[in-house]
Amino acid sequence: MILPSDFERVGVIDAVAVDEGGQNAIALTLTSDGAAVLAELTEQVVATGLETRLVVKIGDDMLSAVRVVEALQTDVVVVALPTSESPNDVIELVRAG
Repeated sequence: MILPSDFERVGVIDAVAVDEGGQNAIALTLTSDGAAVLAELTEQVVATGLETRLVVKIGDDMLSAVRVVEALQTDVVVVALPTSESPNDVIELVRAG
């Protein structure tokens, strides 16, 4: 199990609200450096096994802890939101940095 001492910051160019099969979600367009960080982190999570989760935080709030079955090699990711989260509120937090 990997326990990071702190979180890795992933650079985001843009964030927009999307409908993901009836569930609120946001689509994040990452910087090239951000995409490289995400690729490295997801490779680490995959290498440690199915019990490991990738924790996604925005600001001080944990947004989700997701199972990763294959390393991500993309600069656009869609993050499903809990029903208690407003996509626009989350987007504001992302843009605030």
